Amino acid sequence: MNKERREYHRKWYKENRELILQRCKRCYQNHKEENREKGRKYYEKHKNDSSFREKQNIKAKAQYQKRKVEGKVQEYQNKVQDKRREYAKERRKKIKLQAFEILGGAKCANCGCDTFAFLEINHKNGGGNKESQKRFGKKLGLGLQICTDIVNGKVDDITKYEVLCRVCNALHYLHLKEPEQARRFDIKWNGD
Repeated sequence: MNKERREYHRKWYKENRELILQRCKRCYQNHKEENREKGRKYYEKHKNDSSFREKQNIKAKAQYQKRKVEGKVQEYQNKVQDKRREYAKERRKKIKLQAFEILGGAKCANCGCDTFAFLEINHKNGGGNKESQKRFGKKLGLGLQICTDIVNGKVDDITKYEVLCRVCNALHYLHLKEPEQARRFDIKWNGD
């Protein structure tokens, strides 16, 4: 009899799930402040009770372990991590594009390359490593930080920067270090 009753309740719940959730939501909204006040009073009463804290921690750990065993925690973490990665990638692209537009457009100033993935910001007179050393205490690419500063107007003189593709940026570096060797190269962008 109990098994049949359980099956009936499960079936009824599935059929009426939306109605139940609406009722719960309405009840939550109607008693929101009252429940918050109860929670505050309960917290105030027990906040210095170490055994209460231990019980809460044990309960939380048990729930976490149960979810972890079920695989839900890892699944959720992977899902959230993927979303964060995607969001960060889009954000970086947006900032970079805004900086390129401020500097004259998303196009290489030397060869005309317009493939976004190849474009980067170049220091016209060199000194990118020195600036990185000065700002962060070590040599590393300034990439997104320079773009952010340009977009936010924190750069004093934007004329010292230009948009180049990676190949032209490497050639620019060669011009600064080995001008005789650099003259042997000529870069042309086909645009295919």
